[in-house]
Amino acid sequence: MKLWMLIALLLVTLPGLADRLPPVSQETWNQLNRAYTALEQNNHKAALKSLDQAIRHATTSQYEKALIWRTRGSVLQLAGRPKAAAAALGKALDTHALPIELAVQTAMELAGNLITRKQYDQAISLLEHWIEESPDPPAELYLLLAQIYATQAMYTKAAQPLKKALQKNPTPPDHWHQLAVAVHYQLKQYGHCLSHLQKLLHKHPKDADYWLQLASVHQLNNQPEKAIAALEAAYHQKLLKTEQEKMMLTSLYLQHDMPFKAALFLDELLRSGQIADNTRHWSLLSQSWYQARDLKKSSTALEEAARRSGNSDLWLQLARLYQAQENWLASKAAVQTALAKGKLSDPEQAYMILGIASAHLNETKIARDAFRQARNFSDTRQQAGQWLNWLDNELIGANL
Repeated sequence: MKLWMLIALLLVTLPGLADRLPPVSQETWNQLNRAYTALEQNNHKAALKSLDQAIRHATTSQYEKALIWRTRGSVLQLAGRPKAAAAALGKALDTHALPIELAVQTAMELAGNLITRKQYDQAISLLEHWIEESPDPPAELYLLLAQIYATQAMYTKAAQPLKKALQKNPTPPDHWHQLAVAVHYQLKQYGHCLSHLQKLLHKHPKDADYWLQLASVHQLNNQPEKAIAALEAAYHQKLLKTEQEKMMLTSLYLQHDMPFKAALFLDELLRSGQIADNTRHWSLLSQSWYQARDLKKSSTALEEAARRSGNSDLWLQLARLYQAQENWLASKAAVQTALAKGKLSDPEQAYMILGIASAHLNETKIARDAFRQARNFSDTRQQAGQWLNWLDNELIGANL
């Protein structure tokens, strides 16, 4: 039994193969058993010694020699001697005595060895040869070839063997679908990506990464509504953990002309503490409400942003926003804060806003002083002069 346990350990088990293997001599049987016992004890040196003896005493059976070399290659691989392992596996294949299923498995192990040593061209040639030699190549053989092509960024070549592998195994492990997603993504075949992601999500509906990938691919496939739906589904399942992931949904809302949804979502995130309470996020909330044409809520959010920032320009922006709503008192207060903080990018605009707000509040002296300051700048000289003339005319009219 130990011989078959050794084969099961070192080879991929193949249904029905054991019944079709040629007989093995007693001497070879004994040496293989000794090798297995040594291997159980993690004694690679003793295992190799038994296999060396088996080779020296092997009969004329090419199958026995192939089996010994094949087993030796596996032990050498376990012992961390990949180059020697490759030579042994190659000798096993060169006998042409292994049953086709076992030969294919040996070729796959040798290909894996070549991959670890970055001998990709040899691995590709080997696998392509055995695909041609085998009357019914296993799905794993095609998959390994696809993996090598993908590793070398040869995605077009990877697609065909990958398709064959998936046809042969319609219920593969997850990493097969993951490879398919990666290959089709690189080929911009987003429909295929979506198909494989949906299969992965069917098995793992709580996997946040798959939801995020699904949203990303939908967006690349010009399906923004489906991208948004994917992120919304992930959010409602509490799968979006990081601030960046949650802000992706906000960005999608804004990119696709859904500012009201963006504003509601951002407001929820901020007030529930799911994202940082900082100037950037409050400014984005203000922008969202502004695009949704709710200037009052936009002003409230922008004031929160301004209070968290030392940036005088934000206060000036707030003053403009209040001015647009004809809230002269709030506009005046915001622009005065902006001027007090200094370092404005457009101080002339601040003086104009202060002058206009003060004029509407009948605070003529403050208005005049502000317009006189604005008149010192070329950009606002004419407009400030017109306002000063208007104030003079108003004063004359009041005295008549």
